[in-house]
Amino acid sequence: MIPAEYEMCLNAVRQEMLTVSNVTLTTDTWTSSNTESYMALTSHHISNDFELKSILLECSVIRSSHTSVNLAVEIDKIVKKFHLEGKIMIIVSDNASNIVGAITNELKLKHFGCFAHTINLILQDALKVCQSLTDRIKAIVSHFKRSTSATEKLREVQKNLGLEPKKLVLQVATRWNSTFYMLQRISELKDAVKTTVALINKEIPVLTEDEWKTCSELVMVLEPFEEVTRNISGENYLTASQVIGFINGLVSVCNKMRKETLSEVSKRVVDELLKGLKTRFSNIENSKTIALATLLDPRFKLAVFSDEKSAGSIKTYCTELMSAIWSKKTSTSVTSVSGSQEKDDGNQPLTKQAKFSIWADLDKMIASKKPSGSKTSAAIVEMNRYLDEECIGRSENPLLWWKQNEVFYPLLSQVVKKTFLCSGNIGPL
Repeated sequence: MIPAEYEMCLNAVRQEMLTVSNVTLTTDTWTSSNTESYMALTSHHISNDFELKSILLECSVIRSSHTSVNLAVEIDKIVKKFHLEGKIMIIVSDNASNIVGAITNELKLKHFGCFAHTINLILQDALKVCQSLTDRIKAIVSHFKRSTSATEKLREVQKNLGLEPKKLVLQVATRWNSTFYMLQRISELKDAVKTTVALINKEIPVLTEDEWKTCSELVMVLEPFEEVTRNISGENYLTASQVIGFINGLVSVCNKMRKETLSEVSKRVVDELLKGLKTRFSNIENSKTIALATLLDPRFKLAVFSDEKSAGSIKTYCTELMSAIWSKKTSTSVTSVSGSQEKDDGNQPLTKQAKFSIWADLDKMIASKKPSGSKTSAAIVEMNRYLDEECIGRSENPLLWWKQNEVFYPLLSQVVKKTFLCSGNIGPL
């Protein structure tokens, strides 16, 4: 029954992919605990009803070495299997050289580095500044994880302090936000941990008051980055259009933090975070793909751009796309009309117009009033009307808004369907 169900699902997805004009692909490779290698390829597109569709096309076992050539062969095989040739806008992956080479050099496709992965790299670098402190905290947490008696004692102390008993959280080396959760939880249970360590009288690192203070500061510093990481890792809503806003928001928050009275360690962490954001995302607003997604998101439009030149450029680019759609639509309409027979008001074909027909002069009068150069003006008018309208709430669904307003923005809505980048990440951290 399972093979039969698989074939039904496969055929259904293939048929759906035939109707799709543009897709974003996300991919990742990893090795399981039993040393088997896998590669997943997921397709994202927006339907004609403005619904976000994400489909896992394949999760393959990779038996060959992970070279750019081998990864490109595997991706190309899946692309052809689902008839996606010429439909791929961009492929999102991590920044590993082999997968980047496979996408850009071998497949000649556009690549975008996973935003969540890049944020992870920035945080990993910044947290090296406070590694001595996090290592000491990790040693404390590790002891409680190993010792059931110590864990039980911590539970009792929390109850005696009138707290809801919670467990400490241990960081995972490859996930920066696990360090945040470790610092957040031990700061929350500070009094209970201090009391428990004193009671069990073991050789466990004891944090000074300055270290406890720095720990609390780091939670405050890292919290905005954790919020962004959590938001950008969603699978059921648009993420790419949020990237520019998130980056500019994080830069603004870091600049505010630098004005706070913080410990030297916390200040250095903030400086490293700011440096990482500016280094890795310095040209993000010049990316047409990401900038266009931001502009077309009615929650943000041009409001989150920090560079007016970049905002103006993407507005012009989008207007050009709208003009092209208008021209194509008008050309098709004119061809259709000119190829049809003239009809009278009785809907009967006229083989010859009367010499003194009123319709001849009226048609000329109407034609003379036809706007000239309207392909650009129509696009500009629609764009300005869209930008003049107030942005919708940040928690609202932008695709639902487009579905409801498609009739008011006929050109822009076509741009959304054709070019809206759906995803900026490869999945949750």
